[in-house]
Amino acid sequence: MPILPPNSSVKFFLYRKHARYSIFLRPASNRKAFVLYLLFFIAFSSLHAVSVSSTSTGGAWNSGGTWVGGNVPAGTDDVIIASGATVTTGGNRSCNHLTINGTLTVANGNILTVTGDFTNNGTFNPGGTSATVNFSGNNALQTVSGNATAFNRIDVNKGSSYNNILNITCVITMASNGLDVFNGTFKLSSASTITPFTGNPNLTSTAGFWNNGGNITCTNGNNFSFAGLFRHTAGTCNIGNSSNDFMRYASGSTMIMEGGTVNIAGAFRPDAAATSTITYNQSGGTFVCGINGTNSSAVGVFDIGHTGSSFTMSGGSIVIVRSNANFSGGDYEVLAGTTSVTGGTIQIGNASTPASQSILINTTAPIYNLTVNSTNSPTATVMNNDITVKNTLTIMTGATFDPANFDITVTGNWVNSGSYSTGTSSVVLNGTGSHVINGTTTFYNLLVNTSGSVTLNSSITVSNQ
Repeated sequence: MPILPPNSSVKFFLYRKHARYSIFLRPASNRKAFVLYLLFFIAFSSLHAVSVSSTSTGGAWNSGGTWVGGNVPAGTDDVIIASGATVTTGGNRSCNHLTINGTLTVANGNILTVTGDFTNNGTFNPGGTSATVNFSGNNALQTVSGNATAFNRIDVNKGSSYNNILNITCVITMASNGLDVFNGTFKLSSASTITPFTGNPNLTSTAGFWNNGGNITCTNGNNFSFAGLFRHTAGTCNIGNSSNDFMRYASGSTMIMEGGTVNIAGAFRPDAAATSTITYNQSGGTFVCGINGTNSSAVGVFDIGHTGSSFTMSGGSIVIVRSNANFSGGDYEVLAGTTSVTGGTIQIGNASTPASQSILINTTAPIYNLTVNSTNSPTATVMNNDITVKNTLTIMTGATFDPANFDITVTGNWVNSGSYSTGTSSVVLNGTGSHVINGTTTFYNLLVNTSGSVTLNSSITVSNQ
């Protein structure tokens, strides 16, 4: 470009040539205007990727003859594979938005990097066992949509925050152990069945895993570890398949349980026993812990044992299947310093609980509903702290509730179809609403401290006061 005389200026015109921007400069009236126009051009070019379409026949990605206009797409370009065309990567390739109306094949050993949305309206062939699609970029939301799509490997590397999300809305398959989440969140919002991890995944503080409808199995063999986000909204997630297969959280991690079912073979536990902290928030769903059990002397079955943690529960249920006889801190242990409990159920035992298990409850957080299940006659035993049940305490047929001489405050109803070990505990009916006592029960001390009413639907005995 020639040097401009003093006080001269230019203006420019843009046109598209072979899907590229070109610039011509012509004399104009103001030099400052040229600078402003040039800055606008640079910004406009960076924010508006060029759209490059294949020919109707396609070919090799790196061949100019494959593309309308003859120019191979740059990594910032939007790419369209035309209907009827077949394009093969033949090397590592990259693009912004990718729309497949024809057929795209990622050759074995190749990496296809996509920084925008991935839309498959045609056919996607993942190539051999080492073909990878790398979803990257700092954009807050990146989607995979369209037809059912078979991937081999998926890498998620989206900036430096788990708030950047890759959302899979179409049904997908992938190779077993075919997912790596380095940065950003992998969100599955379709009824896909995948086994993304067979080793010991360790998600960093900038990585997240979010199930929003899939059927996910992680046969991790020992640990599913996360330091960032684990979120579950719908579907099923099975973690581990044998005893001592753990879901481990590192300090500063966040777990959000909104719906669906999460099944943990071993335990939900801190990465560093009694040291790691978590923000736990459950508003729905079923979180099942200890299906195969654990014999660790360091952790409980559901273990939030550090006062630096936060525990919030407004719905859903936490189910403790088996006890851990080797840990003295409790099977359900919640000692978080910040708590808010307005709903939900803690269930002791289910249909898989071994006969006559004694499952220990150690919590400084209130429990909204506490249910001791009937199958195989488990016993729920309180330890270390008095407990408060903010709604209903239910002892089902064949089950036993043992307060172990700690006091029990119940703000709602008492339902006893099983056995209550009286000991020397006080049961306090507290609150402003009405209370109902169902089931013949012997109390040691019974304190009625309510502005509402108490209705006896069964005979009771108070052995002391």
